[in-house]
Amino acid sequence: MNTIVNNEVKQAFSIIHSSKGNIAPLAEKANRNYKLITKWHNKQERLFYFSVGHAFKNIDRKTLFGLTYDEKIDEFVPQRFKCLYSYNNFTFEKELNTLLSRIRDINSHSIHDFSVIKTDQYKAIKDKPIFQFLLESFEVAAIISYIDENGISLESYFDNDNEADFVKFLSNKFYVENKNLKKLSKKEAIHALLCINNPNTFDWLLFNEHKYLKLKKANIFLI
Repeated sequence: MNTIVNNEVKQAFSIIHSSKGNIAPLAEKANRNYKLITKWHNKQERLFYFSVGHAFKNIDRKTLFGLTYDEKIDEFVPQRFKCLYSYNNFTFEKELNTLLSRIRDINSHSIHDFSVIKTDQYKAIKDKPIFQFLLESFEVAAIISYIDENGISLESYFDNDNEADFVKFLSNKFYVENKNLKKLSKKEAIHALLCINNPNTFDWLLFNEHKYLKLKKANIFLI
């Protein structure tokens, strides 16, 4: 396994281990609240806004989605973030519930089975774009944070899309001036922040001596 790749993958997995104390209670709360909402009669809409973020309700939807009028169907259609356009697109309630439960379990225990959060199993679900939904909701949340910190409007962000500056913003927020992240495109950077791409199977050692677990080749969610 390439030494550089090996070190980057190990660093990513180390984040999971070192962040457990902070993530575990948040994952527990999110998992519990999600299950509570499923009991409401209008659960689809409530789960949608719970998953994507309540700030999403007050955003400039026309600008965010780049809405254009389609004369053939006599309505406005989104040009971007299509998974987030309507809560009617939220068709993966059970799958997201399963993912949240698995993330909660991994952060609450010391022995892990990362195979349960491999991204492939969520990409392959027909007519249930849960993976794309997570990518889009993360990007929108980051955009809202970006425009707030820079004191600009949503319209200004899209009119003057400075991808390099946005990636730098992500890098500073999540990795404190991570130079490797800055070299990526916006799409690549978001994938790198949400997922770990482990190209080879290798043993995770404690104190460089004791085998702790086997990390199999896979692309998994970085939790």
